[in-house]
Amino acid sequence: MTTARLRPDSPWLNALSHCPVPLAGLALAIASLGNALDSVLPLHGYARVLLGSIALCCLLLLTASALLAPRRIHQVLMHPVAGGIVPTFCMGWMVVTRALHDTAPALMGLLWSMAVVLHLCALIRFAYCRWQARCWQHMAPSWFIPPVGIIVAALSCPSASYHTLCLWLLGLGMVNLAILMPLMLYRLLMHPPLDIAAQPTLAILAAPVSLALAGYLTSVAAPSLWLCGLLGSIAVLMTVLVYLLLFALLRRPFTPGFAAFTFPTVISAIALQKLAQLPALSQLFPVLSSRIGVAADIELAVACAIVGYVSVGFIRLACQTLSTLHADR
Repeated sequence: MTTARLRPDSPWLNALSHCPVPLAGLALAIASLGNALDSVLPLHGYARVLLGSIALCCLLLLTASALLAPRRIHQVLMHPVAGGIVPTFCMGWMVVTRALHDTAPALMGLLWSMAVVLHLCALIRFAYCRWQARCWQHMAPSWFIPPVGIIVAALSCPSASYHTLCLWLLGLGMVNLAILMPLMLYRLLMHPPLDIAAQPTLAILAAPVSLALAGYLTSVAAPSLWLCGLLGSIAVLMTVLVYLLLFALLRRPFTPGFAAFTFPTVISAIALQKLAQLPALSQLFPVLSSRIGVAADIELAVACAIVGYVSVGFIRLACQTLSTLHADR
């Protein structure tokens, strides 16, 4: 029986090879949520390790899926919408290695480095494919992930020896954000709406500026209050707009694409957490700092609800798949 399960034509291996790529986005959100919870609650690092371990299991499933069907991953990477989601796999590994860094520092540092290199390779490949197409209709918010998502490297920097590299990656991500944001807004406002299947990616709009703010506050020793204020204002505005979109998007039947709702809500909360904890802000504007802290707690509660809802949806899909395989045996 064991031999049958390991055959190339085994339905179990076939199901594993078709593991949904958006699961990487959920893994990224789960690992990031553990860091966010540990920063505001006296959990002594347990949330970071527990949720990081859950995210690690999801990423290992996706790794096995990629090894079983590398051609499928290559085809997804070339897709104008889904291709932008692939680098969340690398971003998830970066955050997981940070969450589990204390368990095996050398190994986690190596995995972090590999994830950064893999993300940069995916960015180059995705940019090349999109440059060849050069079609406004193909542009979707998932395009932010390859060029701006590299900022996660700065947010998850494993040690001081990588600090200079992380500053360069932070700068690369922020330059990419400054170039891509006006182009994205022009596409969304001046061209036909996104296809129904791509509309869940609109939630990603809450992530880029919040990620830039969180990475900036993490990596820069003396951040500029003016730049933080600008990024923070834009981040809050984009997050509120995405919250309004979620009321309509969450009414639709669940699909793996709902994973696009998770990390943007988590990183928005993390960015406000870091902004509220900025010493210069709390000294000069204590009332504003306190209110930002309250807003961060509210966003964190929303993020927990969204991540929980999407996680349950993925568990149900997995149970349905396993039930179908069991019935076919």
